[in-house]
Amino acid sequence: DPLDTTGTRAWVTLWAARKLVEVDATDPASPVVARTFDTGKNPQGVAFLDARWLVVGNDLGDSLSVVDRTTGSVTTLPVDPDADRLGLEPSALTFDAAANRLYVALSGINAIAAYDVDLATAPPTITPVGRFPTAWWPSGVGVLGDGRVVVGSMRGHGTGPNPVPLPIGDGEISDHMRGGVQVVARPSASELADGEGRVEANGRATRPGAPEISCAMRRSSKRALAVAPRRASMPTMIVPRLLSSPWMNGKPRTA
Repeated sequence: DPLDTTGTRAWVTLWAARKLVEVDATDPASPVVARTFDTGKNPQGVAFLDARWLVVGNDLGDSLSVVDRTTGSVTTLPVDPDADRLGLEPSALTFDAAANRLYVALSGINAIAAYDVDLATAPPTITPVGRFPTAWWPSGVGVLGDGRVVVGSMRGHGTGPNPVPLPIGDGEISDHMRGGVQVVARPSASELADGEGRVEANGRATRPGAPEISCAMRRSSKRALAVAPRRASMPTMIVPRLLSSPWMNGKPRTA
């Protein structure tokens, strides 16, 4: 916690348990759990807004948990204004205190989301203002002293298809990934608004003439996500959030 002047508090997210844990490390040899907070599914990154408030990104819950360290209360918000839109995977977070702006890595759609934060309200008002695109699977985000945003993408750009045939279930996907780092000047409101369209376009990128892949659904639902391709030349795939979902019949086909 950068706001802990004593340096005795640590915060740990427990993915499987859906918990945020405050650890008291006054005695480094015998740290103890001071408090536990309930979060959404698969909590990952944490951003500290001030001495009272922090935010947790719930990756598989597609939500943000706003934690009040004074009262112990937790308020959970959808990461997207459309709460039914799933598969965004908010993982890493950072807060630009000078601009009162929260940045959240949306790993599932290769984007950074920006939110204006009003700390005058309780809980803070967190308003989405736009996004900007990243390389494949952003997994880390930070803010430099001048407001520039640094993004680390775990999978980067990829190196293209593997020409070597492999048995089903086998492969060396890690050999075909190259992570990446990008540095972006603090984006303006207009740039973030324009970035929304770029993020959506990247998710629909297809190779001319390539077949589209879809899954028949029992009824209209938004419980599917567009997986951005590793390279712009690869076809976009639409895959269900859960193959066992009652919204789908589990029979993908090519168009």
